[in-house]
Amino acid sequence: MTIRSAEREALRRRGVFWDMPRAHFPGVNLKGAFLAGANFKDANLRDADLSEADIEGANLSGANLARANLRNADLRDAVLTGATLTGADLTGASGLTAEQLADALIDEATKLPEHLRPQP
Repeated sequence: MTIRSAEREALRRRGVFWDMPRAHFPGVNLKGAFLAGANFKDANLRDADLSEADIEGANLSGANLARANLRNADLRDAVLTGATLTGADLTGASGLTAEQLADALIDEATKLPEHLRPQP
């Protein structure tokens, strides 16, 4: 099911979002989920499938996203301060900026979107 922009805005105004600080969901499948504005502060989402998810404006500070699949996810305005993204796949992620990644933990196994890959 695809949620149009107007429907997303209506859900936000009604306060429909996930409030799951410190949640323990390693390996969870949230592919394509609507998680805009969610609170996953300090959550364990290691090995989770968040591909194609709408994570706009979500709080992922301190979250463990090691080896998570975030391919083609919308990460616009998501808070990644202190998040662990080692080995995560961010290929095709939209809205992701260098500023968001500045305070996150990444490594050589982290797959970045093309616009954030180091140029030779």
